[in-house]
Order: sequence, then structure tokens, then C-alpha cells
Amino acid sequence: MYAWVTLSQNAAIGTNQNSQTFWKSISEMYEEARADNSKFMGQQRTIESLRNRYRRLNTNVTKWLGAYKEAYAQKSSGMSDADVETIAQKFYSGEKDRGCSKRSRTTEGDEDPNDEIQVSETSTIRRPTGRDRAKGKRKRKATASQPPVVPDDYTEALNAMRITREKEIEAINKIGEIKMQKLALNTLNNKMNMLNTLMGKSNLSPQEEVVKNRLMQELFP
Repeated sequence: MYAWVTLSQNAAIGTNQNSQTFWKSISEMYEEARADNSKFMGQQRTIESLRNRYRRLNTNVTKWLGAYKEAYAQKSSGMSDADVETIAQKFYSGEKDRGCSKRSRTTEGDEDPNDEIQVSETSTIRRPTGRDRAKGKRKRKATASQPPVVPDDYTEALNAMRITREKEIEAINKIGEIKMQKLALNTLNNKMNMLNTLMGKSNLSPQEEVVKNRLMQELFP
């Protein structure tokens, strides 16, 4: 994901290239990051594997952002950002559960998925005793106090982005160094051309003599 974002948003290399070149560059960046972080990124991936992984992560991130947006819209006075994230996690988990339910109904045909949990009107449900109620209360309290579970793929994507953040800074610095080197080279070429022009003239004005001597000192100290 980090490689895709970096290459697609880089104005210098993210445009004017076909899909094959684009994903080849992503693969090369991934392999470079994997070599430096083999403990966390030990698995080697093909270009097609990286494409499929991006599609899956992009889908999950999009769902998470949608869940967070919906949760943020319900934010009321006194709610913290952690509360919003907890609600967003419930929305996100519910979205994934709905996807699993749809697949289950497809394989089961036209059967009612709620048939197994229907209770007859004549059935008698035993009321829990005091001890059972206490156990149930403690269980519900423990469940409610558990922190929200962030999806593994989402966490993995964030970890990968953190791991390769330094490489992004390093790449930006390298681009800056290359631009500075090109600028220095262009300046040097301009000075050399100016010196050659002055040295090719037979009669120089006093001002031109000063410029020529200064260029000689700069270029040939």
C-alpha cells in the first residue's frame, strides 16, 4: 500500500508510465523494503500478488473510513475520539459480518437462517438464579470493557506504512540531492561556456577581464 501511494502521488515518476511499469516499480520498492525488514516482511510476493493485496487492503480501508465517517456523524457532546473509534469498529465489524451472512445464505439456498433459533410459544425458559445472573452480569461487563479489535489486515497495513516511513523520507532526500546536483552542474556548464566565450575574444573590456579572472579562480582554483 505504501509503495502504491508513494509512486502514484510522486509527480516526478507517478505519471506517464503504463500499468506494467508502475507495478514493476511497486514490486521493486517492496523487495527493497523487505530486504531491510525481513523480520516483519519475510514473504516474497509476485506482482499479481501485490495487485490482489492492494485491492483487498483498499477495500477494507474504504470500509473502515466509511464506518468511521458514520460513527463521527453520531458523535455527541462528551464523546471522545476513542468512543468514536469504538463505534466505528462496531460498524466495521457489522459490515464484515453482513458479508459473511450473505455468503452463508447463498450456500444454504432458500432456507430461513433464523429457523434454528425460533422458540415455540409453549416453551418455558428457565429464569436464571441469582448466581447465574451474577455470572452473566460479570461476563457482559468483561465483554464491554474489552478494547475494540482492529482488523489484522488493517493493522498490518499500518505497520508496513510505519516500517517504510523512513524509506520515504530517504527517497525524498535523494530526489532533493539529485535536483541540487543537476542545478550545480547546470551552473558549472554556464560558467564554463561564459569563460570559453571570454577567452575566445581578442579585445576584452576591463569589466570582461574582471569577469574572466573571477571565473578562472572559481573554476580552476
